Amino acid sequence: MTESSGGKAGKRSIRGEVSASLDFIFFSIFSYIIFVSLFGRKFVAPFAVPTVGNSTTDHDRPFVDYGSSTATVLFILLIAIALGRVSEWATGLSLLGMLLAGISLSNLPLSSSPLSVPMEWSSVLRKAAFVVILLRGGLSLDGEALKKMKGACLRLAFFPCTVEALVVALTAKLLFGVSILFGLMLGFVLAAVSPAVVVPSMIRIAQDGYGSGVSSLVVAAASLDDVYAITLFSLCFSILFSTGDSIVFTIIRAPLEVIGGCVLGGIIGYMNRYTLRGTRLLLFLSSAMAMFFGCARLSIDSAGALSVLVSAFVAAGHWRQNGEVAEMETSLKTLWELFFQPLLFGLIGFELTFSLLSWRLVLLGLLVLVIGVAARTAVAFLAVMGSGMTSRERLFVALAWIPKATVQAALAPVALEMTRRGEYGKDYEEGALIVFSLAVLSILTTAPIGAAVIRITAPLLLKKDTVEESKSTVEMRTGSTVEDGEEMETLKSNGSLP
Repeated sequence: MTESSGGKAGKRSIRGEVSASLDFIFFSIFSYIIFVSLFGRKFVAPFAVPTVGNSTTDHDRPFVDYGSSTATVLFILLIAIALGRVSEWATGLSLLGMLLAGISLSNLPLSSSPLSVPMEWSSVLRKAAFVVILLRGGLSLDGEALKKMKGACLRLAFFPCTVEALVVALTAKLLFGVSILFGLMLGFVLAAVSPAVVVPSMIRIAQDGYGSGVSSLVVAAASLDDVYAITLFSLCFSILFSTGDSIVFTIIRAPLEVIGGCVLGGIIGYMNRYTLRGTRLLLFLSSAMAMFFGCARLSIDSAGALSVLVSAFVAAGHWRQNGEVAEMETSLKTLWELFFQPLLFGLIGFELTFSLLSWRLVLLGLLVLVIGVAARTAVAFLAVMGSGMTSRERLFVALAWIPKATVQAALAPVALEMTRRGEYGKDYEEGALIVFSLAVLSILTTAPIGAAVIRITAPLLLKKDTVEESKSTVEMRTGSTVEDGEEMETLKSNGSLP
């Protein structure tokens, strides 16, 4: 008996050592890919300084005061956290305070020494935050829940986003004269709904006893909406900023990037299923960063974003069966709220200087936003027809589809950064500035307005839940009967999004 127990323990110990060794090997590989991608080094000679012509890129780069830049980043982070907390106390939207913190530090003479963050630093930090957004979005996609909701969820995720993007593209072309591709890129940036605003609002009204019949649909569709908008934005970006390839090759390349991203994400996600729980978060983050920055280094950005989403979705499918996905969601939620969210919104606000804006740009930009949101709201109302909801509930869902914030903050400066490298003409610079400015305007306007509309209209448009209705809704959402007190925890678990 003792010998048999000892043999089993020995097998378990050997298996654990093998798993730990494999985790270490994969983490080392992912870290190496991140280093090579971020610093532009050769894969086989990482310590050799990359050259451009007859000189090294290090000699060509402008001087960077690393101490001052580090202090600026930390200062932005701390002020963003502080103003985010103040804003949360006042309005319930911490991200709005974080954004205003960055804008204030960039435009107000608060210090005798100018604050500065190198473009490369800001880009890497915001992209890292974007990776966390993608991971949380992928984790939140529950395949079984999506199957149960069927057509209503898919219609709500795809139709309003598509129509708003097309309407915004045409309106921007008429008002600003941008190309249709720039208009579509702007459209898909603006079309992404903000789970950072929608999900907490849904939790709040559920706590007040409203909306149990619509919460699951809205939360699931919000995640899918973001995945769809991000993917099509990445495709538009890849086509616009292609590296001199022919149009035919660029068109063929787009679906290949999508397929490649799905395959790569599926493989890495399957590997992440079986990592040790103690090292799971580290490997999950490092593999995602390696895929995202590695694909960016190879100029296949859309494949990188999609691979991160797919890897999280595939891994979460296994973890959810074992009841382990909530642990990962909680860890990423903590990282997001304490570090990545204030840094993302603080840096995007810091990028916005008033000298870049004009009254014409602001007023026409607001007009584009109003037209796009109006089209989105109308289509969202129609998209949930046939779902068993009353007309008042469908109106509430349509109004809940207004807020924009997280994806806009992550994607807004991407085109602007490309044009600042001096490789593109004036039309590209103007188009990139329009995309950036309207994305920031959308956060400043639709996030607080949308949150207020949800809070005000919930008691007017949604009926008060009964205990039986709450139980029925939870059973439909989870596929099993749970106690009354667990409904809120289920909603929170399903709604732990960026």
